[in-house]
Amino acid sequence: MAPKKKKTVSVKKVVREVETIQVAIEETQNDTVLDSKAFNTTSSTTTTTTSSTVIPIQQEQVLNDTVLNKKQSDADQQPVADPIKDKQEQNDSVLASKKRKKNRKQQDQVKNDTVLKNKRQQKQNDSVLETRSKKKIKKRRKNSNSREEYKRYVFLVLKEVHPGMRISTKAMSVMNSMMNDVFERLAQESAKLVTYNRKMTLSSREIQAAVGLVFPGQLGQHAMAEGAKALASYFSSNTT
Repeated sequence: MAPKKKKTVSVKKVVREVETIQVAIEETQNDTVLDSKAFNTTSSTTTTTTSSTVIPIQQEQVLNDTVLNKKQSDADQQPVADPIKDKQEQNDSVLASKKRKKNRKQQDQVKNDTVLKNKRQQKQNDSVLETRSKKKIKKRRKNSNSREEYKRYVFLVLKEVHPGMRISTKAMSVMNSMMNDVFERLAQESAKLVTYNRKMTLSSREIQAAVGLVFPGQLGQHAMAEGAKALASYFSSNTT
């Protein structure tokens, strides 16, 4: 058998193939690097955009959640409107206002009644005072008009002088009027003597002189003697 011919490969071809392979590897590496860079840039931009868009969306959502929570809390705090209770409360308020009006009317009526009672009592008191004052004035007038009576003393003297004698009412009234007339005359005469003597007090000397001037003759002397005896007995009784 004839020996096989060895294939000879030129070095240049091998070198060229290696270079092409290296260039291809480098190109593939560069493409991968560029792709990775592009992917990183796009991912970063997407993350930034997503982050920038996510943050305000989250804030709005949080705000909305807080607003909703507040509304729910307010709704929970506020009592539920019950129409039956509202009507009952209105009726209670109306009844309370009516009761207040009634109480005010009653208080006003009581005040008016008390005022009227006070006025009536005051009128009654005034009338009582007027009647009392009128009675007092009448008594004073009667006392001023009525003279002092000497009936008792006339009766005692009569019993001493004539114990068996009696006297009628008309005779007693005549004696009483006579005694009042004599008393007035003695008082006037004694007052004149006081003014003549320029004195301010009425003494027994003026009374004795008035008796002597009013009663004539022995009647005056007898009256003066009886008056002196009465004075002596009076002073003796006082000294003892």
